[in-house]
Amino acid sequence: MSAKIEIVGCRFVIVSDQEQGTDMDSQEIIIHVRFAPNGRVIQISERPAKLTPNQWFDVLNTRASAAYRPLARGRGVFRLSRTAVDGFKQQTVGLG
Repeated sequence: MSAKIEIVGCRFVIVSDQEQGTDMDSQEIIIHVRFAPNGRVIQISERPAKLTPNQWFDVLNTRASAAYRPLARGRGVFRLSRTAVDGFKQQTVGLG
């Protein structure tokens, strides 16, 4: 996420992309992933209805593994642009 910092008086104010009028296609999306203790994906956001959680994770991991960050307690996130997420969803139309 890119943000602009403006000095207002003696404090910093962070202005979000939306307040700056940034196009929605360049908006960053955070896709949250939750894993079971056995490593199976049990929940993942932005998932197309035709795909299982594991299938959607495999698509994202194959095409955008550099955007993945593991978190504690069996969680992780992908940070991607809205355009990239929509493109991955279009590419998966035949899967499922």
